[in-house]
Amino acid sequence: MICLPTPSSLKALLSKFHMKVGINDQIFNVLKKKTIKQQTPSDNEYILMFDEMSIKKNLFYNKKQDIIEGYQDHALQGSSPQMATHALVFMIGGIRKKLKQPIAYYYSKEVLQHCFDAGINISATVCDMDGVNKRALLSILGASVEQPYILLNNREVVTIFDTPHLLKCFRNMFLKYDVKCPTNITSNDQIGFGVAKWSHIKEFYETDNTNPNFVFAPCLKQEHLNPNTKQKMKVKLAAQVFSHSVAAGMYAKISQGELSSEAVTTANVIANMDKLFDCVNACTPDLRRGKPYSTNMTNNTPHLTHFTLMKIFFKEMTFLGCKRAPPSQEGWIWSINGIERIWRNLSSKHKSIKSLETRRLQQDPLENLFGCIWANCGCNSNPTAGQFVAGLKTAVLINLSFIKTGNCEEDQNQVILTNFKTLLSLPTDTHCLCHNFNR
Repeated sequence: MICLPTPSSLKALLSKFHMKVGINDQIFNVLKKKTIKQQTPSDNEYILMFDEMSIKKNLFYNKKQDIIEGYQDHALQGSSPQMATHALVFMIGGIRKKLKQPIAYYYSKEVLQHCFDAGINISATVCDMDGVNKRALLSILGASVEQPYILLNNREVVTIFDTPHLLKCFRNMFLKYDVKCPTNITSNDQIGFGVAKWSHIKEFYETDNTNPNFVFAPCLKQEHLNPNTKQKMKVKLAAQVFSHSVAAGMYAKISQGELSSEAVTTANVIANMDKLFDCVNACTPDLRRGKPYSTNMTNNTPHLTHFTLMKIFFKEMTFLGCKRAPPSQEGWIWSINGIERIWRNLSSKHKSIKSLETRRLQQDPLENLFGCIWANCGCNSNPTAGQFVAGLKTAVLINLSFIKTGNCEEDQNQVILTNFKTLLSLPTDTHCLCHNFNR
C-alpha cells in the first residue's frame, strides 16, 4: 500500500514555496551553494530561454499576503494599474548537460546578473520572433543581426531565436508567396535565380500517390499541404514538408518527366532547408540515418559551410508579392550568426569542448514547462494570474514532469533543483520569483 499525502499537507507544502514578484532568492541560493560549484567549467555553460504565456484578466485578493493579484507587475521596476494578459517566463538550460530550471519571469538584465552572481555562466539567450522580444534585443539590449550578442559587465551573451519557430514561420510564408531565390546555375559570374512554388509540392503529392506500390514521401498528407490555423502552429508538419524524402521524391519525379523542370528550384529549397534544420537540431555524435548534418557540430562537419550558403540564400531571396521581408527571414540570418558565435566562444574557451549539440539551443524545455503548468491548472490554456503561479509552483515541486503539448519534442532534460528540503528551509525574501504579468 502506498500512503499518499492529504490535500492539506500538499497545500502546506506549496505555501512554503513563495513565488512573489522579483528574483527568486530561494532558487538562486540553492543553485549557488549546492549545484553550480559541483560542475566543471565546461559543463557550467547555459542558455537563458524566455517566452510569454497567455493568462486571463482577473483580479484576486490574496488574504495571506494582503495583496491584489492580477495587475501588471515588474517587481523592483514598478507596477501598473492595467490588468495582466501575459506572463513572461525565464528558464535556464544546459548546453553541455541535459539540465533545466525555471528562475524568473520578466525580461531584464537583472535576470542575467543574478545568474552570473550565482556562478551560472549564461552563454546565450533564446526566444521566439515575437515583436516585443525582437524590439527588446535591438533597442534595449543593443544586439543586431551582424552582432548578435550583448555585453554585461564585460561578459558576452549571444542572442538567437528559436529555430523550430523560424522553420514554422518560413513554411507559413511559403504557403502564401512564391520564393525567388538563387540557384546553382551561373552565367558570366552572375548568380541565376529561380522561383520555388508551393504548388510544385502539391503536384508532387498528387503524382506520388498515384503509384499504389511505392510512395517517396509517405508522411506527406493533406494537413501538410493545406493546414488549418491550428495545424500552421505545428513545427512537426513544417519539418515533414522540408524533408529529405520530399526533396528526393521531387528530384526523381522531375527526372522521370512527371514534374516540370521548374520544380527543381522548389526541390533545392526543400533540400537546403532540410539540411539547415538538421544543422540546428543536431543531437547525436554519430551519423544518423546517413545524414551528416544531424550529427553534432564540430570544425570538421559540414555545418559551417552550409550556414554560409544559407545566409546567402536568406539575404538574396524574396517572397514574391510580399510588400516587405518577413521578420523570420532576418531571424534566420541572426540565429545562424549567433550559433556560429556560440561555437567559436565555447570551443576557444574550453579546450575540452570538441562538439556542440545544437538542439540544446532551442526553447523546447520552456514550451514543455508551459504544458506542465496548463495541466496543473486543469488543462486550462488561459489561466488567471493566481492559477498560473499555483501551476508553476506545482510544476517546480514535481520536477517539471513532462506533459506532451503536441508542438515540441520531449526535451529529456533533468531539473537542477531536486533537494526540496534545502529549498523550502531557506528564508524567503519579499521579492522572490517575479511574476511579471505584462505584454
